[in-house]
Amino acid sequence: MYVLQERSVKVYTQRRNKSHSDLEADDEEFDSLNQSDSVNQSDHTNHEPQTSLNITNRPRLPTPTGDNPHELIERAQEENRRLLSLLEDRDHKIMALEARLLQQQHEMAIERERLREENAALIRAMAALASN
Repeated sequence: MYVLQERSVKVYTQRRNKSHSDLEADDEEFDSLNQSDSVNQSDHTNHEPQTSLNITNRPRLPTPTGDNPHELIERAQEENRRLLSLLEDRDHKIMALEARLLQQQHEMAIERERLREENAALIRAMAALASN
């Protein structure tokens, strides 16, 4: 678990250093992966529940045009809260995907080892048959 947290911190800081266009490209890539993943998902793995707070559905506030500094500050703070919520939601999704990826990699390593052992047993059996 410590490795996952360390990796999450590293990925988190890398993501924060990306330009806006890089983040948009990542979003598009994530969306396309998410769409293809939903088609290819199997029911034998544990899936993280989708617990989004529907914060992403809040519309972006229009830019105030008045000269009232309090209104400008209030709108900027609300927009900052909205953007922070979007980032937090995205971070949670990324961490869930990373955890799922690590689990699948672990399962694949176990399967690969099982197949190697089975392959070695078959080779031994064929060698025994060939020597008779």
